[in-house]
Amino acid sequence: MAMQIRAFEAKQALFRQRNHWYQFLLDAIDAPFEEIALNELSIVTYNYDRSLEAYLVACIEH
Repeated sequence: MAMQIRAFEAKQALFRQRNHWYQFLLDAIDAPFEEIALNELSIVTYNYDRSLEAYLVACIEH
């Protein structure tokens, strides 16, 4: 199971799809890097997929 999940955590896999809801979420946050920590957004997931976190970190870093 971990091997299957890990395959989707590769950065290149995260950016393959266009118009993904991850991009929609990032656009909705619309805050400078310094203010992101002040955002009251909470995301609760009930699976072991860490792709959302990896996607947001990669986008924020760039």
